Amino acid sequence: MLERFNAGDMSEVLHDKVQWSFPYGPTLGVQETFIGKEAVVDHLRRVRDSGVRISDIRTELETPHGAVVHAEGVFPTAQGPIASEIVSVVTMKGGLIGEVREYWDTAAIKG
Repeated sequence: MLERFNAGDMSEVLHDKVQWSFPYGPTLGVQETFIGKEAVVDHLRRVRDSGVRISDIRTELETPHGAVVHAEGVFPTAQGPIASEIVSVVTMKGGLIGEVREYWDTAAIKG
């Protein structure tokens, strides 16, 4: 998955009606929810191109219906790069990613 993100090609693992949400995104000026494969792929490409780097992905609580995923993120800010853990709740639909709710330390990133 990390390789797909870094290559900017998540489309093959996303359901056509995927929903990707950042409940605290608006505090950083990021749209809260993206719906549909094209919107999600475009958003993830913008995130990657902005300089966000993701590493050390760990999957926990995996079931046939989804998983909780932890990762380390480095976010570019005016004060320099800020590290934050990323926690994603992933729901599968038809063997593809159907929904992601993603959380990061927006207070630290906002500075």
